[in-house]
Amino acid sequence: MNPLKNNAQRARAVYIMFIVLFVINIVAIVSNFMQINLLKTMSAGDINQEAAEANDLRVTVVAIINLIAVICTVVFFIMWFRRAYYNLHVTGEVNLRYTEGWAAGAWFVPFLNLVRPYQIMDEIWEKTQDATKNLLSHKPVAIVGWWWAVYLISNFAANISSRIFDDASIESLITGSWAQIICCFIEIVSIAITVIMVKQTAEMEAKLYESYEEPQEGEQEDLLGVI
Repeated sequence: MNPLKNNAQRARAVYIMFIVLFVINIVAIVSNFMQINLLKTMSAGDINQEAAEANDLRVTVVAIINLIAVICTVVFFIMWFRRAYYNLHVTGEVNLRYTEGWAAGAWFVPFLNLVRPYQIMDEIWEKTQDATKNLLSHKPVAIVGWWWAVYLISNFAANISSRIFDDASIESLITGSWAQIICCFIEIVSIAITVIMVKQTAEMEAKLYESYEEPQEGEQEDLLGVI
């Protein structure tokens, strides 16, 4: 019996959620361009109350959907992330700096969450390869650094852009909309890097899982009997 837990299904769930986030960001970019055009029209003195209300409704709906998608993505990602780290502990083949619980908890501790998740992901990437039996070559770890750097930039940009909307003037709203568009583009880059990193890590995990498979004598006959 394989002592490791298969993490492939959780990885697929992460892919799906990031695709959803990608689509939402595209929709948000279009929505913000529409808002900018409306605000410029209003700035010129052509105020259409019905169009303004429709714009507010659209922006609110996109924001709510995005929030729900982000929460779901965070949940699925941490579930995948924690199991990947758990499997490394189970192998007993590598030395790890942190307990398996930190793979989830580190994301929610202020200041520590700026460093610890990256350190754990770095270990998942490196140690998954180290623990895999008969692995001939290692993939470079550079993508983990890029993933974390863009992730931090994306969060920083989102915090800055949200403050611009504190001023309700039309000029401020236009500036804020442009800031939101920039944030969406940064988020799309972050999504792309994350998906590539998760996909490559999942491939490593699959090799690790297979290397711990122990075929049982008569297993094929039993399976055929069940079929």
